[in-house]
Amino acid sequence: MPQGVHLLSVSSFLQETDGPQEFKEYLDLKVLRLPGIDVKITFVTNEHKSHVKISLTGSRPDERAVVNFPVEACERLKLQKVNSTWYQRVVGHKPARNSTCYLALLEFNLRHVCAEGLFVEGCASCFQPLQEYLSREKIIAFCLNDRNARRQSNGMLLAFEKEVSTGHMSPWERVFEKIPCLPVEPPETSVPAKVAFFDWREYAFTLGVGMEYERQLAETKMNTYKCQVRVVEIPGTRSKFHVVLCGPQNMKLAPGDKATLVFVDDLGHKRRALDEDKPPEKAWEIHISQPVSFSPRDSLAATMFRRGEECPRIFCGQHLVPIIRRDALPSGKAGRDLIATKPSWKATVRPILEDGTFARSRLALDVLDKRFTQPGLDGMDKAVLDLLLARHPSNIETFDIYAKVRDCAQNPETEMNLNDSQKEAVVNGRKAPGGFVLCHGGPGTGKTHFVVEAIRPFLTDAHVQHHLLLTSAGNAGADALAQAVHRKMSNLPGTDSSLRNRYVLRAHSIETEKNIFLSVMDIRSRVLMEIEQTGNTRGPLASIETSPEILQSNRDYFQHFTRNAEDLLGDIRAQVFQLSIGHRMLQVAGLIPGPFEVGDEWSTIRLLYYHSIRQSSIRSTRQFQTEMSRLMSHVISHATAVCATVAGAGQSVLCSSYAEAELLVVDEAARVVEYEWWPLLAFYPNIIGKIMVGDKDQLPPVLESSDAPKTRRDQRGALLENPFAAQLELSFQERLQTAGFRTAFFTVQHRALPEIAAICNNAVYDGRLSNHESTSLSRRPLAQKIVMHNMVKHGQATPVIFYDIPPAKEETRQSGSKYCTAYTIAALYIVEGLLAAGFGTTTPCTIAVLTPYHAEYEHLQMAKALMCEEYPQADSIVVDKIDKRQGAEFDVVIIDPCAVARAGFLQKQRLNVLFSRAKCGLYVLGKHSAWKSMYPDQGFWVRKFHAQLEKYRQVWPANRPLESRFFDPAEI
Repeated sequence: MPQGVHLLSVSSFLQETDGPQEFKEYLDLKVLRLPGIDVKITFVTNEHKSHVKISLTGSRPDERAVVNFPVEACERLKLQKVNSTWYQRVVGHKPARNSTCYLALLEFNLRHVCAEGLFVEGCASCFQPLQEYLSREKIIAFCLNDRNARRQSNGMLLAFEKEVSTGHMSPWERVFEKIPCLPVEPPETSVPAKVAFFDWREYAFTLGVGMEYERQLAETKMNTYKCQVRVVEIPGTRSKFHVVLCGPQNMKLAPGDKATLVFVDDLGHKRRALDEDKPPEKAWEIHISQPVSFSPRDSLAATMFRRGEECPRIFCGQHLVPIIRRDALPSGKAGRDLIATKPSWKATVRPILEDGTFARSRLALDVLDKRFTQPGLDGMDKAVLDLLLARHPSNIETFDIYAKVRDCAQNPETEMNLNDSQKEAVVNGRKAPGGFVLCHGGPGTGKTHFVVEAIRPFLTDAHVQHHLLLTSAGNAGADALAQAVHRKMSNLPGTDSSLRNRYVLRAHSIETEKNIFLSVMDIRSRVLMEIEQTGNTRGPLASIETSPEILQSNRDYFQHFTRNAEDLLGDIRAQVFQLSIGHRMLQVAGLIPGPFEVGDEWSTIRLLYYHSIRQSSIRSTRQFQTEMSRLMSHVISHATAVCATVAGAGQSVLCSSYAEAELLVVDEAARVVEYEWWPLLAFYPNIIGKIMVGDKDQLPPVLESSDAPKTRRDQRGALLENPFAAQLELSFQERLQTAGFRTAFFTVQHRALPEIAAICNNAVYDGRLSNHESTSLSRRPLAQKIVMHNMVKHGQATPVIFYDIPPAKEETRQSGSKYCTAYTIAALYIVEGLLAAGFGTTTPCTIAVLTPYHAEYEHLQMAKALMCEEYPQADSIVVDKIDKRQGAEFDVVIIDPCAVARAGFLQKQRLNVLFSRAKCGLYVLGKHSAWKSMYPDQGFWVRKFHAQLEKYRQVWPANRPLESRFFDPAEI
């Protein structure tokens, strides 16, 4: 049990004293005053490393700190019994009756101390005396008033001796050694997150085992599901179809997921058993979509196609599957009832797990393990290891992130278009521990702009072509980075030819990049086949084929490909085609016009490319594949900047071709799970600067275990809970900030009107954000129109309206997802009012309805589909779950929080994202009385945001019925 103690400061030099004989050389043992702090000491012997643990707890939740002294940090630990008179004189009060008093002396090495919440830049004022003392001294003493202290300290010293001689192995370390086998009964069901680690072994097995749980949870998505399928036409296209899937409740598919679908003919199964040489049914590719208006409850909607097939026919065995005409399905419940009466066809659906993140991260961990366990570790490797373990920041070697820039200005920040808070980050980069620069940027604080300005010295260095690896947690962030850097490079002043020839790449998956490179070949092959079969070609490709200039026609074919990429590529994540690797490959090889000189170096791939138009088998030859890989490697290695997702940057082709990268940027770093950092640290060995930009006050990393039920197993061998989920949800950025590494906090927001920005600023950021002058109402005509609309439609001339809906009540589906019909109807009323007033058409603007719960999202999505029949412009309105929209911004946002009486998972980070997407208009749906009286423990953050909304409160009129022609609660 932890024991209450009094920490004592020690001044060391010889002098006689009436204190304990063994410690008489220490003069002046004084109590280290920590007002309002409860201090406890524990001698821990049952964890990965035995250690002396000092726990400090204040009156507020954020006043917590831990200081751990493992054997490496304890240069001397002695404990001696003292008399009560001496104890009273030093401590200031009598010891408890029948207790034994002890004085302990600890000589420590700060480099090996493992601390959390103490050595931080914003250290709580009550902890500062201890922080300052430990930073300057090497000895600390403490008085204990407990009869068991002698036995416990002796046990600690014995554990230290055993650890030095044999080493101590955590049960989790044994699990780590047996990966991929995970125990049926884990040593612990839930392991608290750690900010700092004792050593590399503890770090590796903690995150390594946690990652293995995530990998096995992800593999459960690979189950094959048996479904009933109905096929509906998509008007205007003959190559894609709607499908409605009715499958088992445990089918783990969500909008955005991909899968293969194979129709199953029971009689065909029997026939194939007799004819094993007959090929299996050809699979269709399906993309899970948002619910459509005719989707029955508990079904999934998807689009189905075969890549490269213009008018495919659908067969189930020998039977032609009928396609339901879209105009035969009425709207709403009638359409859902009708489609349920149509014949369904059996099919098997198998999710596609494309990402190799886990395999790459495990390989990277092995590389880092060999690197960090070498004797005599020093330099950058030693600094990175110390930083991963969150050692004391002042003891980690620092590096200049601009060290390789020729003639770099002494103060480069003065030449950058940055505000003072952003310039602080650049200054920090000149002496960055381990090369890491931490930037905390709240909503709309110009994080992408900062990155572009911070890397400008590399872009304008005419002496050296640098290699910059720019990453983001998601595809939208990587796209934004690529486009912003491309604009910057295109507008650089001067006429130096070396700068004009530099380019930026947006790297997608290597398979996608190859398909982009082959796109012109594929389209030409299809056109040629159509001409040979019919004598001509139809549609938009007909005019391209008659062009006499082959390079021009190739470019036109590529533009046709980019316009129809969703059908022809099958990867909806690829958006920025002009900066893609595949597009650059076409230019460098001389297959489409580009800024590069075309020489003989690529004549072979050019010749093979054209021949393969008529003879498709050429693309499978070793020569073609080798030449294509060589061209791809050339394009990547000569790029000034490569932009990718963090996971995508770990692909082996990128790592090998861009190994010379010297600067790393990770945008949205607070959303990146820590093991995704490992390939960046392991496979890019020349990186010096590592800039991480993100916001720990927004959503944390997304895990497979985030959606897992809280039971450990629901069937034999099926893992459902990750004991290290709390550790993995703690991002690397948040861990370093919590550990005390210097962080530049961006203070100027450029996104929202001051009235909108104030909600999150006051609730989350303690008023630290200021508003750029461009955010004022007078500078935003759209915001002025919204205020006028609110006055006419809602009787309140403000950009923010908090609709208090007294009849609202939350309900819960069997799956556990919440919904609130009153909020749904109110959101539809607000949206219809905006559309009727011309917002989104005559007054261009972006509108979003955001909710945290899946059931509410489905209701809103089906209602939107009906609304589109009356208001076609409603198709452009975004309806989504908030977890998918961090980083996005919209002119107008309607927040449907679903919560009425209970906060659920609406805590600080999710609420912060929810309330910070709007630029010019914000509507919030809620129930004032319930939110105000919500229980403080779970509802603390809802109440805090509610306090900011009260001034904008508008009670839903009692004479306005809560009903909508686009949504009928009786149909749920």
